[in-house]
Amino acid sequence: MKAHSRICENNPSNEANKRKRKTSSSSPLVPKFDQEKLKYLLVKMFIALELPFSKVEHPDFQEFISNLNPKFILISRTTLARDTLLLWDVEKAKLKIFLAQHWQRVSLTADTWTSIQNLCYMCVTVHFIDNNWTLQNRVLSFCQVTGHTGEVMANTIDNCLTEWGLNNIMTVTLDNASSNDLGIKHLKKKLLSCNSL
Repeated sequence: MKAHSRICENNPSNEANKRKRKTSSSSPLVPKFDQEKLKYLLVKMFIALELPFSKVEHPDFQEFISNLNPKFILISRTTLARDTLLLWDVEKAKLKIFLAQHWQRVSLTADTWTSIQNLCYMCVTVHFIDNNWTLQNRVLSFCQVTGHTGEVMANTIDNCLTEWGLNNIMTVTLDNASSNDLGIKHLKKKLLSCNSL
């Protein structure tokens, strides 16, 4: 039994296994440097933290990155802005596939407001139950619009639905602005005409 335990591969106490553990623990795996992946993570971080693109050129941030990994070539604010739009295109394509696989009927919420610069914006969010019976919601559109009229609201929502290929609308929820009543009438007419309501 003693002879067998010394040579048994499954015995954690035998000399060969001890050497293997020692070798593997003394040299931790060093991740392979990947400029593109790090650039992707940088863009993702700036989006998630809502940081201004100019912060990528701040001397302290540049010093931190160069000390963290001198191989990484830091990108400019222009490249960061461009890569943010490219990431949006990639994520939008993924979301279109997800929506096509998981929705039956959708509900929408929309809100319109005016910024301090006197510019009008509208946000459209879709809500639905996925195939696993989990409530999902995603922002489909956040865009500048020409005004708060009902017709503008109806056209913006209709364009958003067309762009995303959504055609089975259950409800649309808006705030109580009087122009929304007219907008809902326009939107309902459009949705009924293409059998999407």
